[in-house]
Amino acid sequence: MYSYGSDFNGGSTGEEEFVSLRLKSLINDIKSFFSGQQNTLLPFDEVARALHARQSVYKGIREVPVDEIIGSVDSYHDFDSHFLPKYDHLGYRWKRVYQAYSRYKELPPVELCKIGQVYFVKDGHHRVSVAKQQGAEFIDAVVTEYPVKVPLTRDVDPRDLLIKKEYEEFLEYCGLDKTRPDQRIEMTVLGRYQSLRDQIEEHKYYLSERAGREIPVKEAAADWYDHVYLPTIRIIEESHILKDFPHRTSADLYVWIMDHKYHLGERYGFDVGIRRATKDFADSYSERMVPGLIKKARKKIRRARQQRELRTGPARSSGQ
Repeated sequence: MYSYGSDFNGGSTGEEEFVSLRLKSLINDIKSFFSGQQNTLLPFDEVARALHARQSVYKGIREVPVDEIIGSVDSYHDFDSHFLPKYDHLGYRWKRVYQAYSRYKELPPVELCKIGQVYFVKDGHHRVSVAKQQGAEFIDAVVTEYPVKVPLTRDVDPRDLLIKKEYEEFLEYCGLDKTRPDQRIEMTVLGRYQSLRDQIEEHKYYLSERAGREIPVKEAAADWYDHVYLPTIRIIEESHILKDFPHRTSADLYVWIMDHKYHLGERYGFDVGIRRATKDFADSYSERMVPGLIKKARKKIRRARQQRELRTGPARSSGQ
């Protein structure tokens, strides 16, 4: 059973609503970037692995509080932590679901996996997104529960646990905790250690080609740390841009700046170098830019709402 919010507009096609939500997602990303707060859905596989959730129990169809749905089984990159759509290609299905809601059509239950007191979407991401943005309190769901010993609620952010788990797996892979015991490559964002693994693999290939022999991963990782990672960290620290990103670490900035350097190289057709990439990154994304970016995004949201009202009139209550 769905509970509709007072802003629900039964006559809308969902076009303006989708545009408005995309812009809200942009604002959330900007705020997340500088606040250090995560703006992604939790990945089910990583949480289940970290909490050793292996056995499952089928619970049947239940009425689930929408606010307790905080993750996804396989589409956690498509929606932000508020289930706002992050990409334009999601619009077609999102608007179809929205139109079904507007006509009060009965929709099939979503499929959820439960760990502790929180839920992860297996099927029905667009239905959850529409329900959440329209103020629904509950949604019908087919629930499969994965019992765990560690209590997991909405008040406990398991991302810190998952990031630590990623760090542990990264060190097991590269051995830097043994070869470079003073290293502290600590991230605040999930998934970033994979970028470092990719870099180490590229560095390993380069060293092997130069040496004419297969270089072990741990040897390549130590060389990468000495000749790629540390020199870049020193440039980041000398530039004093960490003050513009108070909730991030040097390792966070390393990954972002290396990505930024790559994109600048693609744009200009040559390697711009670490120092130029660092300066350009700071000029483009420092906190000084945030008020202006948010102001522009909010202006677009207001414009989308005005266009919606011109086409359909002010939003009407569903009366339910």
